[in-house]
Amino acid sequence: MEKNIQFINQHFDFFVKQYDEKKYPPKIYQTAKINFSSFTADEETIKLAMEWKWGHIGKPNYPNNHKLLIKDIVSEWENFIKSNHDKKSPDMNFEWWKNKLGGKSSSRYITIAFITHLIHNEEIPIIDQHNYRALNFFTNNLSLSSSFKKRPSNWNDITKLKEFTDTILPHLNNTNPQDFDKFLMMFGKSIKK
Repeated sequence: MEKNIQFINQHFDFFVKQYDEKKYPPKIYQTAKINFSSFTADEETIKLAMEWKWGHIGKPNYPNNHKLLIKDIVSEWENFIKSNHDKKSPDMNFEWWKNKLGGKSSSRYITIAFITHLIHNEEIPIIDQHNYRALNFFTNNLSLSSSFKKRPSNWNDITKLKEFTDTILPHLNNTNPQDFDKFLMMFGKSIKK
């Protein structure tokens, strides 16, 4: 763990500065966290949150399957509200959305995990293929083995990322979870090749 902390502290600013806030405006993300976690998200908030996650903010057109997925989320939101959402743990809400949105594509998994994050943003981190790749790098002693799982696909992957984040964050120089997520995302992108 000490090597990871040292490496992250040395490279943290470099990678966080690469994060594109025009592509991922912080205000949209903050509004989404507030509205999802208070169960007051409306159609526009849901649309913007998903466009933010997929990097589509400001794009006049993007994949039709993403537009259809937004419609599915909007149409299920009221059912989610009525399902005693406030009494459910993050993993139960993850399963609820997984049952409603289903599908085996990594896009659907990332969307379900992101909705769950927005609802429980103090409890679980954002997960995607980039920060998951970074997680693999750090949990494999600063290298990527050829046998590592390339994409997250289940609740355990979220738990693994949370445990890593909870272990590392207290040892970083004045770092908040949002900046650590930016670091993991940009670092994960950089080691894709």
